[in-house]
Amino acid sequence: MQRLYRVRPTIVRASHNSGMTLIEIVVAGIITSILAAIAVPSMMGFMSSNQVKGAQDQLQSAFRDAQRQAMRLSGKCEIEIQKVATTPKVQYELKVITDDTDKAKQKSCLVSSSPSLPAGVEIKTNLSGDPPKLTFNFKGQSNKGGTIVFYDQNFKTSDVEAGNVRCLVIAPFLGMMRVGSYEANPTRTLDPEKCNTTENTL
Repeated sequence: MQRLYRVRPTIVRASHNSGMTLIEIVVAGIITSILAAIAVPSMMGFMSSNQVKGAQDQLQSAFRDAQRQAMRLSGKCEIEIQKVATTPKVQYELKVITDDTDKAKQKSCLVSSSPSLPAGVEIKTNLSGDPPKLTFNFKGQSNKGGTIVFYDQNFKTSDVEAGNVRCLVIAPFLGMMRVGSYEANPTRTLDPEKCNTTENTL
């Protein structure tokens, strides 16, 4: 005996999830804006900190170059710190002055250092001279000592607590240098004791 089977039709319903609603788009935009508001200042602060540290390292390297080359050349190397721009960003450059008219020897006072410091980094120093300068003799001795502080041209008091103000201290006559974080407002009178040393270098 044959069995009969009833076939029931299956109804396929169309999905109503055709895309994001206006509310979902607005919420996503708000969340993105909040994340950007948090991330952008942090990123800007990180970049500013790197530029300040880079200026400190670069000037220290230039002084060490000049010190070594003065000894190698049995002469003297003098480095001037010149402000060459103020807008839109402050800019400093290093100029080499020697007692030798040989251009090759003058150039060799800065062997591996770039003459241009990072833009946007302000420098304050109590080194004498206009512009400020430091000279090393054939024994590698400096003609004077002083403190140099590096900070963002848009300085905020919170930069001090964040360690974004850097310093370089040169010992008089010996030519020894130390670097670290400057733990005071750099726009006021400089105090070498406020340079929290993290590294000593000859």
